[in-house]
Amino acid sequence: MLPKFLRLIPWSILRSTAWRLKPLGVMALLIGALLSTATSLPLHAATDEIPVTIVTDNVEQWSVGAGLLYWSNNCSGDEFNPFAVLKRKPTGGGIERTIESINDGNLCQNYISQLVSGDGLYYFSQSQSRIERMPLGEPYTPVAVKNLTAAQYPNSRPFIEVNGYLYWASYDKIHRTLKDGTGDIETVAETNVALSDILLVGNTIFWSDSVGIFAASINCESLPCSGRTMYTDFTANVTGYGLVYQPNSGGGPLGGGFRLYWVQSESSGADVVYTIRYRSCSAIAICFTLPPEGQLNPPP
Repeated sequence: MLPKFLRLIPWSILRSTAWRLKPLGVMALLIGALLSTATSLPLHAATDEIPVTIVTDNVEQWSVGAGLLYWSNNCSGDEFNPFAVLKRKPTGGGIERTIESINDGNLCQNYISQLVSGDGLYYFSQSQSRIERMPLGEPYTPVAVKNLTAAQYPNSRPFIEVNGYLYWASYDKIHRTLKDGTGDIETVAETNVALSDILLVGNTIFWSDSVGIFAASINCESLPCSGRTMYTDFTANVTGYGLVYQPNSGGGPLGGGFRLYWVQSESSGADVVYTIRYRSCSAIAICFTLPPEGQLNPPP
């Protein structure tokens, strides 16, 4: 019996033409038929998979890095609760370990804005008003990195590590400090309204706040740099978060540009509608909605 892909070719064509073709021509005819058949095969849905549960616990803060998964809970916002705990396990599976357990109402607001780096777990201890670093290996003794004022407290978003700096958002400012704790805390950008997310790409800091989505350069002699760019504006009932940057791939007229994605929620009474949106930006497709107040180069 002929193979299935040959049975799709009318026999009259094979009989009347194949004998006239040289061997190479016959092979080309058969390969072409095979490719045509292959590209017309129906697409199959991906096999349903059950998500793997790796932690069953009270998870309020968590972070992943250096082959480790950390998670914690604390007493922030709790009444008459003096407890906090920090746990971890290898991302590839292994023993769950309790790294630190606190039973002290004066110390239990802890492990906030976690970031796992190659030299330890960074987090904010609100009870002690400071950023701390806990080594990845025993004895797991926390080390103070930087004391913060109340106006500099992180807004629970994770720290971001870039070029030896920790970046974070407070209520209405974006700050940075060196990971080793030396030097001053610098203000990278000031929004004067509530921040919801930040994203650092190259020498550009993106953020979303209660007004819209913005970007500013961090490549200047003295921070904050002058000028900012607005990519979208929000009405009073709209918020945005979950910023994701994607560079354009390949060449073409939009090569070298990027897409900026975000989650947008819009409330109307008791109803909330969520959407995922993006803007494409390049030298040709200028995507900001307001002229920049100063010089701003798109991320590389």
